[in-house]
Amino acid sequence: MTGAPAYLVGFLAIPAVGLAAFPTPHRLHNVFGLLQIVSFIGAPLTAALTWQNQPTVILLSWTELAVQVVALILNLAPAFSPRVREAFAPVYDLIQRLVFVAWYGWYAALGLLLFLRHS
Repeated sequence: MTGAPAYLVGFLAIPAVGLAAFPTPHRLHNVFGLLQIVSFIGAPLTAALTWQNQPTVILLSWTELAVQVVALILNLAPAFSPRVREAFAPVYDLIQRLVFVAWYGWYAALGLLLFLRHS
């Protein structure tokens, strides 16, 4: 028996606890936020590449991966250009929430697909 799943869940929990411990104005908030990219990209990529016998899960996971990449690019873009920062200012909070909506939406859809498949 391996402890890998426990370590992966622990790695998912560390950034979440860091985000809660260091609210938005704190510099470490962004560090822990960036650490979550590993799980946002890694989980759907792993499902898309390893669940070869479930085409619906694969399609859902590739779609989730594409949405996450776009959301993360939009989320990080203001840091590289004052013009982009100015343009995104009215909707930047919405862009940040898109990452979480896509993430939890993927988990909900994946859970529902697996529940229906195995019930």
